[in-house]
Amino acid sequence: MTKRIVAALLAFVTLILSAAAIAGCSDEEGGLFSSCDDAANFPVTINGITIENIKFDARIAGYLLNSVSNAYSLEELARLYLNLEIENYYETEKRDTNEQTSLFDMVETVVEEENKPQYKYAVYAGIIGKLKPVLLQKLEEINATKLFNEIEMPTAEALADMQWQGIYIDEKELIKFGETLKKDLEELRIDIYNLAGEEFNINSTKQLGEILFEKLKLTASKKTKSGYSTDVEALEKIYDEHPIISKILDYRQIMK
Repeated sequence: MTKRIVAALLAFVTLILSAAAIAGCSDEEGGLFSSCDDAANFPVTINGITIENIKFDARIAGYLLNSVSNAYSLEELARLYLNLEIENYYETEKRDTNEQTSLFDMVETVVEEENKPQYKYAVYAGIIGKLKPVLLQKLEEINATKLFNEIEMPTAEALADMQWQGIYIDEKELIKFGETLKKDLEELRIDIYNLAGEEFNINSTKQLGEILFEKLKLTASKKTKSGYSTDVEALEKIYDEHPIISKILDYRQIMK
């Protein structure tokens, strides 16, 4: 019974820690703002409770830094920008504090069996806190801070409200529109392959960079340790160098 009570207390503690993912930070004016992951789904996720004044979303920041990737989960962002595996995070933290006797030591088994979900969200909260300064710095480096603050974040709140409130749609027209986009996307894919002279993964930054800057010999604006930059800014600079660029930008627009 004692372990059950302690486990319940621990669940409450982890819930409070999880809230760090959405609250508890002060802006320059002294007001409260929130940090989170996937703000567009927040009202749905927490049953209609509106979290206002969200100023940072890790997933949106990750998207702006690499819009052609499909990996925007906290696990992927932590791996890419923090060199950290979330699955191993708990074990690492536990080893670092194994000399201390704490509430956690008393109910280790109970925690693992009954409170793993709560602890997971507490870990997520900590990861968001670690990611925030790193991602904001990288957004600043590519001059995307204004885009993030004034367009993407307000849009996420609007999308969240739309998801909770719901909208009326014409199902047949929506399916028809989707088929049109699918057809346009396939035509663009074929055009890009023909212009490149081979098939490749258009969504792969590495493969696209090799096609554009090594095979087609276009001007590379910058190259990092991971390869050539193929973001919108880099591609717009070489827009007139080859017709493949306009096709790629159109392809990305539809893919969104």
